[in-house]
Amino acid sequence: MIAGFDADSFWRLTPRLFVQRMMAAKKREDIKQARATEAIWVAHNYDADEVRKYITDLRGDAPIQLPPEALEGALRSATSKHPTMTKAEYLKKFKKGE
Repeated sequence: MIAGFDADSFWRLTPRLFVQRMMAAKKREDIKQARATEAIWVAHNYDADEVRKYITDLRGDAPIQLPPEALEGALRSATSKHPTMTKAEYLKKFKKGE
């Protein structure tokens, strides 16, 4: 595999098409990260019923796949490798324009 493509597909791409595909992949990854961040924030700041409503609204009629008691562990696992900071640290960093 080369850049997520099998070798045959990769060598058929033009440079322009390759850049477009890579930019689209980056955008999808950014959206995925933003959604995960939003979900973590919602889960941290709202009670269980509001979290269930948020997930139901987000997914439509699709049921929650995790039992409610597993949600906290799943969120803890998802965030374990993310750096942590206080709200004050975040605001200070944001004001500096870093």
